Amino acid sequence: MSARLVEEVFASALPAWVKPFAAAYATFAADDGSRVYPSIRTIARMVSRHPRRAQYATAVLRDLGVLREVEISRRHTSTEYHFHADQLPRTADGAQFLLRFPQAERKVG
Repeated sequence: MSARLVEEVFASALPAWVKPFAAAYATFAADDGSRVYPSIRTIARMVSRHPRRAQYATAVLRDLGVLREVEISRRHTSTEYHFHADQLPRTADGAQFLLRFPQAERKVG
């Protein structure tokens, strides 16, 4: 478990609904971000959400580059990820988030 990574998650500019999922993944990581392989069901149970919501949050974290697949799941195993804390959005205005998700930009007018 990496308390340092969990702290970085909560200090980041991730949207509030994604932070618990990212923190759950970070609890499984070594200090260097390696060896992260919980199942979607485990993550969903940790944050008391439906597994579909955990799947969606995992996809968002992968799109942001926070989670990168090391080994894809096979029968009776979970996907192994590497947790990249350096990819967490740092700006409070969400500019980094909008670069990867331009559809989230608000229309002014």
